[in-house]
Amino acid sequence: PTAFNATLRYAFMTRILGYLSLAVNYQLSGLNVTGFHVVNLILHLANGILIFLLMRALLGTDRPSSGENCHEAGWKTAISVIIPFLFVLHPIQTHAVTYITSRFVLLAAFFFLLSLYLYVKSHLTAVPRHIYLFYSCAVISAVAAMLTKEFTFTLPLIIALSDVTFFTGNLRQRAKRLFPIAMTIFVIPVLILLQQKSISTLDSTMRTITAANFSQISREDYLL
Repeated sequence: PTAFNATLRYAFMTRILGYLSLAVNYQLSGLNVTGFHVVNLILHLANGILIFLLMRALLGTDRPSSGENCHEAGWKTAISVIIPFLFVLHPIQTHAVTYITSRFVLLAAFFFLLSLYLYVKSHLTAVPRHIYLFYSCAVISAVAAMLTKEFTFTLPLIIALSDVTFFTGNLRQRAKRLFPIAMTIFVIPVLILLQQKSISTLDSTMRTITAANFSQISREDYLL
């Protein structure tokens, strides 16, 4: 739609799934905001559940060890429950239930967390077909995240950090399992390239999408 202003056109190109979810909401309930808020709240709670599942997987509480004492198991269980509750109930998350266009953040976070969780699960399962299933779904979720909001550009780095922190393997093994995930980092630049027809416009387009041109926020401040 060439009649749209540049910022909106760029946002459509890099937030396809976010706008699609809002369009579905509109088709179901029109301009009645209740449906939009209900979906946002469901997504927020789903993100809390994903954090809970991720914590259980990383701490090993979903696969009890016979050599683990009750005190250690209790602390792990408590941590895996407390952290999701802090995430869901913290006042800073008010936007998740009051701000309709927070849908982009909520949906992107959902795919972000789902991808990370599935990647972790692909390491922890011993069934070969489950490994490929979890890993494939992790890659698909990573792409979906990047089709929703631009901050998910950081997902391959987060997954790489998680791999180094929690799992073993030499450099070659890590490179092999991280390569497909790393390739998703090109999704957002490619979308912008298709829109702008020039890679040189990547910087200015991202500044427009993130409103940096209007708020005069420095790159360092925006990173922080």
